[in-house]
Amino acid sequence: MQHRPVMVEEACNGLIRDPSGVYLDATFGRGGHTRSLLSKLDKKALVYVLDRDHTAYCAAKRLAWCDRRVIPLAGAFSSISNKHGPFSDLRFDGVLFDVGVSSPQLDDDQRGFSFLKDGPLDMRMDSSTGSTAAEWLNSATESELATVFFEYGEETRAKQIAKSVIDHRPITTTIEFAQLISNTLGRRRGKRHPATRIFQAVRIFVNDELNELKAGLEATFDLLNPNGRIVVISFHSLEHRIVKHFVPSINTSLPQGIPISNVELKARFVGRRAVPTFLEVRENPRARSAQMRIIERVS
Repeated sequence: MQHRPVMVEEACNGLIRDPSGVYLDATFGRGGHTRSLLSKLDKKALVYVLDRDHTAYCAAKRLAWCDRRVIPLAGAFSSISNKHGPFSDLRFDGVLFDVGVSSPQLDDDQRGFSFLKDGPLDMRMDSSTGSTAAEWLNSATESELATVFFEYGEETRAKQIAKSVIDHRPITTTIEFAQLISNTLGRRRGKRHPATRIFQAVRIFVNDELNELKAGLEATFDLLNPNGRIVVISFHSLEHRIVKHFVPSINTSLPQGIPISNVELKARFVGRRAVPTFLEVRENPRARSAQMRIIERVS
């Protein structure tokens, strides 16, 4: 399936305050949002693009060869906070996060993200570092497995699946793992494949996605110019919750003992959360769970 970035117009319109400004696309993917940004910015603007996926980084470098406004960087969200890294002296007018897994990652059977394609059970967004999903599944305790399945997959039968994993190890391929989950849980629940939640849980754990999102929001907020914005497109409840609570957490970090009414808040949400239109979801079903929130630095 061709990669289709979600809520492109809404994201770019919410992000751009200065057509000559400096922006960061923190989830380059295949550059759909970046290209739209570039089309709306003038020749003086700069767009830094970041991705920890090597294939995405190579795609970013190819775009940079065609457009000098693009500056590609490799790394996870947490790399933004490196005081000695490339972000240390930067300030942004806008930052975009389109979090989660991308269509090219799902569609590549060798990456191991999809339960619909047979391949090695990898799931790493940066395939040069860390443990694969198979390595973790085959070494974790039953308690550790159940905790991840429940907390990151919100799977009510997490303990039962964890026991099945222990009983059937080693597990090495995506189809093998998906079939084990299906056999444990039984038939599909509505339209959702039985393996959906568990694959999500393992992917989030292997890539430390929730902590990375928190680190990325905190680091980029510190790098925003006054009235700069962060646009976040998230796809499931755990991500939604982190973004939703980010602004209150920033504002409650104000000095103790000072009434909030007497202090200018650091951050605010711009408008309400947005969701894809019916037409976009019909044309791109992977957009159906997306939510977009805009965070603005006000002091």
